[in-house]
This record gives sequence, C-alpha cells and structure tokens, in this order.
Amino acid sequence: FRASVSLDGGTLTFSSVGGLDRPQRQLRVMNVNTGTETAIPLSGSRFFVSPHMSPEGTVLAYTDDIGPKAVTFVVSPDGSGARQICEGCAVSDVFPGGKSVLVSEGMAYLKLDLVSAQRTPVFARPPGTRVRDARLSDDARWLTILLDKPNGECGIFILPMESLPVAAENWIPVIQNSGWLSCPRIAPGGKWVLYYSD
Repeated sequence: FRASVSLDGGTLTFSSVGGLDRPQRQLRVMNVNTGTETAIPLSGSRFFVSPHMSPEGTVLAYTDDIGPKAVTFVVSPDGSGARQICEGCAVSDVFPGGKSVLVSEGMAYLKLDLVSAQRTPVFARPPGTRVRDARLSDDARWLTILLDKPNGECGIFILPMESLPVAAENWIPVIQNSGWLSCPRIAPGGKWVLYYSD
C-alpha cells in the first residue's frame, strides 16, 4: 500500500500487511535495479501506514498509532537509525536532503527540522476544511495541497514556498469542483501538475 519512490526511480518504499491470524505489518524498501528488498517492522496499530521518502532516497518518514497517539518516526532505508520525532503529529512529506519533514499538528502544517527540532509554520488550513494530501515538489519550491471544503467541494492548490508561512491569499488554485480529485503532484522539473479526476 501507499508507495513512495525516490526521484531517480531507483528506490521504492511501501507498507505491507501479511498473515491472517496475526497480521505482520512492515515497511518494505526495494532497490528497483536489483529487486532486493529490506523489511522494516512496524510496532504500532495503524493498518494503513504511508511511508514518505526524501527525493534522494536516503530518509523515510512515517506515522503510526502507538496507543492512543499518532507518532511520527524517521528511519534509514536499510532500517537503521529509527527514531521518534514527534507525538500527535502526522508526516506528509520529506524535504530534499532529508534534514526536515513536513508534518501536520492540528490545523497547522509545519517544517520540522530533524536536527534542531525547530518548527517553522508552513500554512494553516481554513476552519472547517480538511487537507487530504500535501506534497512537496522535488526541489521544495512548491507545495500541492488537496483541500476538502464544508460545502462538499474539493480543490487543488499550489503554495509557493519561498516565504513561510504561506498566507491563504497566496495559494494558487488549480481546480475546484464537487467531483472526485486525488493525488496532486508536481512533476519533476516543475512544469506540470498531475492529479486524478473523475
């Protein structure tokens, strides 16, 4: 489930669940060129875990449920160096270089520095809305978000990342409608916005 791939296409990560009586939950990291895989066991209870990989393929981040709390971890693709970075937060993406991650806490989305633990506000979702997806471009110059609105509509917006936080009046609308939208991404090079639609 929920695959993430490095920018060069050489490393793929996804979550897997196996076994009927006692399901085994893992993150799997595959070297696409050789087909070899590394299994990283998960200790929490969240069934669907979405791993996020840095563009270089050097850092993985994921959120799991530990007891009643959402807890976010980072780990190397070989399974080493796993550590908790925040509680009550959820990871959305990893910045280039793997030294910061994009996380949500309540209504706020933050850039969390993995060394200093500094939290830099990126944007806040408007009251009554839900952010269904938030992903960085490969150079982190742009952020795409998929926003569900109280009136039943949803919209895709692009946020310029050169000055943080990004005020709502600076969001760039791509599409807004009452149909189905999913998985907005900025293509490598920044020329195209890709998304699913009905």
